[in-house]
Amino acid sequence: MNSFQLTSENEFETRFLGEKLSQQILEFNFGSPKIVFLTGELGTGKTTLTKGILKGMGYKGLVKSPTFNIVEIYEISDHSVFHFDFFRIVHSRELSEIGIQEYLTDKSGISIIEWPERASSILPKPDLKIHIGHSSDLNEDVRKFTINSDHDIGILLG
Repeated sequence: MNSFQLTSENEFETRFLGEKLSQQILEFNFGSPKIVFLTGELGTGKTTLTKGILKGMGYKGLVKSPTFNIVEIYEISDHSVFHFDFFRIVHSRELSEIGIQEYLTDKSGISIIEWPERASSILPKPDLKIHIGHSSDLNEDVRKFTINSDHDIGILLG
C-alpha cells in the first residue's frame, strides 16, 4: 500500500487537494465502482475535501454535508457520486435499510464515505483512504492528510 502525507494551510488548499485527487479517483478500476474513505475528527475538512473532489470532476452546483440525509447524490457526466456521512449511524443495519449495497456496486459510481468506521463490517476495501487531522501548528486552519491507496497516486499529485 502506498502512503504519504500532505499539509493544507487553509480551506482553499484543502479544496485544491480535492481537485487534484479527483482525476486520480476517476482512473481507479475503470468500469468498476470506486470507494473513498474520509476519516478524522469533526470539523477537520472532510466535506471541504469532497467539495474539491466534485469540483475537479466538473460539478458546478452546491455541495452540502449529507449528515442528516446520510447520502447526497451528484450526477457528473457519466458518473454518479454518492457522498455519504455515517456520523449519525448507530448500527450498520440502518445502511442496509437504505440499500447501501446498490450504491457501492454501481459500476459508474464513486462513493465518498465520511465516518466509514461506523460501518466497517459491511463496507468493501477502499481504493483510497484519507485521514484528516489537525496539525500541531498553532494555526487552527492547518490540516495534515495521510493518504493510503493500493494505486500509485502520490507521484501524480506532485
